[in-house]
Amino acid sequence: MRNILLTMIILIVGIQRTIFKSPGLLVELTPFIRYMLEVILACYVEFEERVGMMVENGNRSNAYDIVRKYVEGKIGRFTGADVLSRCPKIGRSSVLASLKNLTEEGIILRQGSGRSTFYVRAN
Repeated sequence: MRNILLTMIILIVGIQRTIFKSPGLLVELTPFIRYMLEVILACYVEFEERVGMMVENGNRSNAYDIVRKYVEGKIGRFTGADVLSRCPKIGRSSVLASLKNLTEEGIILRQGSGRSTFYVRAN
């Protein structure tokens, strides 16, 4: 995310320098600037969601809580690799153990086996 923001800042500075040379260019760049601001907003929203998974109510969440929060917000099927990519601070074994616990509690359903294993919410 840092690279995306840095690239956008460099582009915006370049645009500002170009606008000073030809003020009529601002009208043509307005859609681009609007698009870039939407990208920045989307990055911050995703960052906020990930931080919300890590810390909730001022207390550090454990791996089970983080995976459960991810599962509650997920629609459709997902794999252990999906959970790992969205929850990078927790290890593979913790994710798999949490998914096993959620399966035993009946919150999610496990389907398939081996590399083709995926999960869906029970409700």
